[in-house]
Amino acid sequence: MISMETLERVGRLAELEIPESQRKAARRDLEKMVTFVDVMKELNVRNVEPLYQVTAERAGMQNVLRDDVVEESEGREALLGNAPKRRGEFASVPKTFA
Repeated sequence: MISMETLERVGRLAELEIPESQRKAARRDLEKMVTFVDVMKELNVRNVEPLYQVTAERAGMQNVLRDDVVEESEGREALLGNAPKRRGEFASVPKTFA
């Protein structure tokens, strides 16, 4: 069973703030995840070939791709006309990282 101390430690390591009202549910969810991993460890996968992508042909699926076609695009001025702000030849957008 996952203790509240373990839940708090996992929360600190993951930099998560778990509100007091959600800690019991979070602990139950974490216990379910650990139980699932334990069950997965018991599976015999010795002769199972790794599947690196779910669209592998042996899974009966395939990617649907289109041909790359070079097309004319709008000119720089037309595209920059859609920008809310401009700085010279570039669009100016708000910072996303401090």
